[in-house]
Amino acid sequence: MSSVVMTSQEFNRHVSKAQRDCETNPVFVTNRGNLSCVLLSYSEYKRLLGKGESIADALAVPSEEVDIADIEFDRVLIEDDRWTGA
Repeated sequence: MSSVVMTSQEFNRHVSKAQRDCETNPVFVTNRGNLSCVLLSYSEYKRLLGKGESIADALAVPSEEVDIADIEFDRVLIEDDRWTGA
């Protein structure tokens, strides 16, 4: 999955494009070079929510019940709140 990066000015001028783009890729919005927000499709948002379990609930599960290999993470490299690409 690739991603789209827009400045806040670009986002303000092209909201419709950002909405279309987020259907297939996350849209990262920067403000003065710093990552400020991410626009996701509603289906991707629901997928990320999973079963509705909070991170605190997930971490509270005894370790013998959890196989670390079953935990999925998407990798995004962010250094000093500046987008460096993925």
